[in-house]
Amino acid sequence: MVDSPAIIGRYFKKMQLSDGPVSHEMDMVGDTEESLNANAETIAGWKNLVREENLLFGAHHYDSYRFLLTLSSIGQDEGLEHHESSEDGAGEDALSDSDQLIELADLLSHEYAHSWNGKYRRPKRLATASFEQPMQGDLLWVYEGLTQYLGFVLPARSKLWTPEIFRETVAVTAADMDSQSGRKWRPLVDTARAVQFTYDGSGTWMNARRGADYYDEGMLIWLEADVLIRTRSKGQLSLDDFCRKFYGGRDTGPVVNPYELDDVVETLSGVLPYDWRGFFNKRVYQVALRAPVGGITGGGWKLVYDNTPNARTEGDERLRDYTNLSYSIGCQVDSYGTIYDINPGMSAALAGLAPGMRIVSVNDTEFSGEALREAITAAEKVSSPITMVVEDRGVKKNYSLNYHKGNRYPHLARDTTKADILFKIVKSH
Repeated sequence: MVDSPAIIGRYFKKMQLSDGPVSHEMDMVGDTEESLNANAETIAGWKNLVREENLLFGAHHYDSYRFLLTLSSIGQDEGLEHHESSEDGAGEDALSDSDQLIELADLLSHEYAHSWNGKYRRPKRLATASFEQPMQGDLLWVYEGLTQYLGFVLPARSKLWTPEIFRETVAVTAADMDSQSGRKWRPLVDTARAVQFTYDGSGTWMNARRGADYYDEGMLIWLEADVLIRTRSKGQLSLDDFCRKFYGGRDTGPVVNPYELDDVVETLSGVLPYDWRGFFNKRVYQVALRAPVGGITGGGWKLVYDNTPNARTEGDERLRDYTNLSYSIGCQVDSYGTIYDINPGMSAALAGLAPGMRIVSVNDTEFSGEALREAITAAEKVSSPITMVVEDRGVKKNYSLNYHKGNRYPHLARDTTKADILFKIVKSH
């Protein structure tokens, strides 16, 4: 069989995550015996995750399920869905590192949800009969976008995330999508149709051309759909009802049930009568200058920016050793000062900086991420520009950035004129 995964390693541990006739098992291999030691709170969260996902969908379509988790400094960051298992990878110390545990909760939730959304129900043009027939990804904003949404909601319902981590994750996702300059010319559906060319592409100039945005922008669209259903039904219905109708039914073994967009629209309309085709057409199939944040604003919150670091951005920077200045001067810089992406409409690009250039010094101080942030903070109080020495293909030049708004990070702020629907969304079942 093509889809028959296995996990093998010198240090191995397994544990049952559910009671009853259907087995849900965590199989772990690691670089060391100590790397496999999950604390009681984490194990309880994994068990909660199995319960929450089965309560969400109302039925399962596997005979048993195994999380195949690799904890290694080599070959980490894996994530691949199968019908009765998922291949999940994290760092050797993921079970003892809080930043990695947050990411791992998202990964496990996401890949597990794919057993329903992606394996059981699969877009018709992705359910090809042979390897010779090319796949078409125009509905990946359902396959991956809805799964991305569930990958954020379910860790919070399972107590693997706090509600605050959920909100910080939504905030940075919305800010990232809203700052994509490529959205001025490229509709979301095109990022799905072109996935074969862009998924593993370089991050260089990604802001200008967009990447696999059907994940994160798809998440925002499904959040908005959930909030819309909850609001219009006065809290009686939610996207959970759609998930049960579309992905649930009765318990079965592995089976594939393909669908088209018409089926998604019809099922949603069966939950709540609404112009769902128009809803998706506007957000997915047309160019949209701004990200779809209706789920945030309708859910009782506002996307705001201030000088307090976002918890998810901070964690990502620690794990990947870079500095994210996307929301201030508009670039991302690695620990050596090399710019690997830039927003063409923001201060860094307007000053002449571009991906591939390396920042040598900032305001006559040797480059570091901290030095660059301090320079941005200092520029709030003066009219003089931020000065840089930048190396471009072996040649050093001086650059000046006329930016005076300080460090900016995205967060969600409560709008007390509306009900807190986001809190209700992440409430455990």
